[in-house]
Amino acid sequence: MTSKTHVALGLLTALTIKYLIPYSDTYTLITGVCIGSLFPDLDTKKSDPSQIFPPVCYVIDKMTKHRGATHQIFPILFIIIWFFTRANYMLYLGVGAFSHSLIDIITLAINIRCGSTGEQILYYFCWISNLVLAIYLILGKK
Repeated sequence: MTSKTHVALGLLTALTIKYLIPYSDTYTLITGVCIGSLFPDLDTKKSDPSQIFPPVCYVIDKMTKHRGATHQIFPILFIIIWFFTRANYMLYLGVGAFSHSLIDIITLAINIRCGSTGEQILYYFCWISNLVLAIYLILGKK
């Protein structure tokens, strides 16, 4: 998947958490999950996150293959750090990284390729869902 689809799904994940746990900090939640949804792709020089952190990406790219260790380590690492620090942003980064890995698994299983029509459909579905859920969350508050 492209970065924009991962962010769209990360936002959908964050809004769903906000719906289920209304007392969560909205801005930290959305920012953390959306940023976390990009972290696993630091393992490839072709990704948008690698353009932001080229030295980090270079080292990770040499140590692992795409969809390798970073797709498993980042979610677990952030959640472990959360257990020790109770810093919610670490949990949100972990949730975002987990959403990234989960959508990669699902799209590989149903044969949706990066940049394909299937990915475009998924991307627009996420944004329509984001819009509906955001409106519901805004109008639901009295």
